[in-house]
Amino acid sequence: MNKDFRVGGFGRDTVSALLACCVVVLVWLGPAVSTPAQAALITLSGPNFDLKYDDSQTGIVTFGIPALSWNTIFFVPSGFTAVSTNGTGTVSTTGSVAFELIARPQVAFLDLFVTERGDYRLNGNGSSVNVSGSISATNTMGVTDTAALSISPSTPLTIADDTLHAWLGTANLGTGSGTPLGLAPTSLSIVLSSTLTASTESNPSLAFIQQKFAGERVELQVRPSGEVIVVPVPDSIYLLGIGLACLGGVTRLHRRRATG
Repeated sequence: MNKDFRVGGFGRDTVSALLACCVVVLVWLGPAVSTPAQAALITLSGPNFDLKYDDSQTGIVTFGIPALSWNTIFFVPSGFTAVSTNGTGTVSTTGSVAFELIARPQVAFLDLFVTERGDYRLNGNGSSVNVSGSISATNTMGVTDTAALSISPSTPLTIADDTLHAWLGTANLGTGSGTPLGLAPTSLSIVLSSTLTASTESNPSLAFIQQKFAGERVELQVRPSGEVIVVPVPDSIYLLGIGLACLGGVTRLHRRRATG
């Protein structure tokens, strides 16, 4: 015996159509639902400023994930190396990482000090290594200043005795270096970059260099809480003030004569 099949007042055909629509919608949404989460802007909070970076940038793979400790930013690179062997010529590896610094209220940026460390190994005639790099900072006015990495004279990159030797590079950007960051900026966009180069010309030979650490110390300036920002006044306002002062002086002079 046929009975009219109903669910919630809907007939069999209506329910079947609704189920079919649901299947189509689920199939259409399937790829979107299963897609991995997109990269996010990560914020690290310190006592004097926040650090923001995009964790999807390729430089994170080279430099490592930044860590913030008080006023110092640390990177521990992994696999940031350049190797040349047996006269294969020059091999270079470059890495860069970008991030933003945002100061707390009444705090401004004064100096940025960068330290990078690593080691190298040389063996054979004509083998050589080199390190170059820079730090650049762009303030809210769009002005960019850049300082190049300088290798310390105490760690020359020229000792070819087939053993590991340490190297040290430094850079300074700000008032201490004569390259000011701007007038007490409260926000800076930073790009930190390094290039490692290894080269060999003969066989057998080896040139190996790696970066193991990058740190940036931030020097800050605390502004008085009652600081007053002086806004330039148009010349017309000055002229109006002078005119009113003169008018007041003439009026007082007339009153004195009238009462005298």
